[in-house]
Amino acid sequence: MALEAQYWMHCELYPSNAPIRPQIPTELKHVLLHARSDFLTSDTSVVPYDLSTLQSMLDLSINLVEYVQPLISSGDECVELPAHLMCVLARLMRLFARSKFLNFYGQVSARLNANQSVYEVEQSRQKGTLRLRLANAFLWGAPAAQYKFLQNTWVDNILNYPKWSKHISRLNGDWSNVTIFSTVMLAVDVSFLAVPGVISTAVVAIFLSAMCSVSSLVASMLLAVECRGWGTDSAKGAASFMARMIHTQSDVEALAIMYSLPYASLIWAMFCFVIALGICVFHSTNPATLVIVSLCWVAITTLTLWPAWWGKFSITPWSVPPMNGGQVKEDV
Repeated sequence: MALEAQYWMHCELYPSNAPIRPQIPTELKHVLLHARSDFLTSDTSVVPYDLSTLQSMLDLSINLVEYVQPLISSGDECVELPAHLMCVLARLMRLFARSKFLNFYGQVSARLNANQSVYEVEQSRQKGTLRLRLANAFLWGAPAAQYKFLQNTWVDNILNYPKWSKHISRLNGDWSNVTIFSTVMLAVDVSFLAVPGVISTAVVAIFLSAMCSVSSLVASMLLAVECRGWGTDSAKGAASFMARMIHTQSDVEALAIMYSLPYASLIWAMFCFVIALGICVFHSTNPATLVIVSLCWVAITTLTLWPAWWGKFSITPWSVPPMNGGQVKEDV
């Protein structure tokens, strides 16, 4: 496959006087049809392009087939395309030949899924270090999700750009929303400090909440700005960025923790504000007031944390999960 990719690179650079078999454009069309269907029906497709790019490539291959079709009827064993068309054909063939080479096409250990490594044991890849577990506990579970995404996207120094691009776009949207929420949280903290008669313990909690709000605001803005300057708008730029940032497994964890900072800081800001509010609420010495407020506080806290419990375990704590995983019903 490596020799085939090099051959097509030579044809791309020197497209003149390069006879080919007339069936090759049809083979390219079939490869693109398979790649498009694989991308549509699989979440872990090894196809390195998104759906719109594959459709554009397929249109080019159809034009090549239409051009070669009259030449096939003449019965010639080899045909010679114009230089520009040969360059188009050679480039597309080179791209998919290189993809086959990187995925060990035709070998026993071929990569069948984009998140599958052909060099490392799966258990060793999924297991994080103690630093990641501590950071995951301190940052409200955010690093674990980012770590899983990075592991499934950057495998064997190969970037799954369609998934990377989609996730980075979603991260940019999340960071923009975190910026808004952090600004609102900071304004609430400053307004809380303006209330007369706030006890000193609550003031300390509000100070911590304001510091976390500023940290979340600054981190989200820095990550959003730097992400635009990383050159990740193209597959080559994104791959260069990942190769520059990640050298070992520890670097993957560090990047996951960095991506989690805006969200985690915002949650800490809310948590400190709730503590300050609770100190002010339960500072009352009236027993009847304390009983009513305590009951309402427990009920509201339970309802607030129910979505987190639902997402992590099930809709009710006492329900038993099914033995078999869920399946998607497909219309035939």
